[in-house]
Amino acid sequence: MARKRACWSTKSKKGPSIAPSLRPSSRYQVPIISTDRWHYTIGRSDNIRVLGGKMSLTEKNEHHTYWIARVVSMRAWHKALIPTKANMWLHVQWYYSGADIAAEDSSQDTSFFGRYERALSDVYDYIHLDSVDGLATVITCLTASSPNKLIVP
Repeated sequence: MARKRACWSTKSKKGPSIAPSLRPSSRYQVPIISTDRWHYTIGRSDNIRVLGGKMSLTEKNEHHTYWIARVVSMRAWHKALIPTKANMWLHVQWYYSGADIAAEDSSQDTSFFGRYERALSDVYDYIHLDSVDGLATVITCLTASSPNKLIVP
């Protein structure tokens, strides 16, 4: 079952209800293998592709359908001496597409958003490392009309 992303209009919880006390660290770097068989190392402040919704684990996914997030911190189970992929959680800040913003607040004009454009939200969440599919390339495109628009190629 796919994980549902938190709504941008609600305040995020202080911690995940399914995870026990977590030990934060910016030192962790965890290797992952994506669905396209590339090897990545995820670290703090990296932009990542997240599998969500109706994404396929076996077929190629379109780039604009990925959920995109920025890693704020990496956390491990409190009793884990050596962090492994099985006990790693990421504290992330979500990027939202124009369609995501329009679905949450219909009064917002999102007609200027392109297919690959995202806006950095103020929504934070905890996700498990298994939901990460790799690094996302995020290009900042600052203009007078849209100072916070980001493009995910």
